Amino acid sequence: MDSLKNRNYRYSEVREAILHILNDGHKSLSAPDILRELRSVGLSPNKTTVYRELDTLLKENIIQELQFDEQKKRYELVSDEHHHHLICTECGQVREVVMDDLYEKEKEIAQSLGFEVIRHSLEFYGLCKKCK
Repeated sequence: MDSLKNRNYRYSEVREAILHILNDGHKSLSAPDILRELRSVGLSPNKTTVYRELDTLLKENIIQELQFDEQKKRYELVSDEHHHHLICTECGQVREVVMDDLYEKEKEIAQSLGFEVIRHSLEFYGLCKKCK
């Protein structure tokens, strides 16, 4: 929040709550999920407010937008720790997974082919423990 204050953004209870929700358990959530979570903690912003706050956080590179094989976009905090996602095709649960050795393998492959990787995306689709 301090970085937003330094950029002349006013304090927003909804924005702070969104950041807390996304930080709690390192979740990636859709806007409707975030709205539901906000209401569960006693806030009742309208959809427009939530989308406006998400746009601000995206613009300031505090959160990032994800879109898997589904219609809805999801949001998560930008992190220094690179991670990938496990997505349940039955219930839609998304879990983060860190694969440190993948970065080295990526560098090795790119170097051997004379390729410069700018970014990559890797998702695993299957069934979670509950849906198996």
